[in-house]
Amino acid sequence: MTTELTNLPCGTVQLKVCSNHLCELGWVTSHHLVPTKEAQLKQALRHHKTN
Repeated sequence: MTTELTNLPCGTVQLKVCSNHLCELGWVTSHHLVPTKEAQLKQALRHHKTN
């Protein structure tokens, strides 16, 4: 899995987590929230793979 972070002009951080050409997007208001959101997005991708 790969994670890409993008800092948006408004200060929001966009996360893009991808695995095998399937991606999930999420946004957080601060960098200290990235690990939690990244874990949620990875879990969502695992769920998609099993269904």
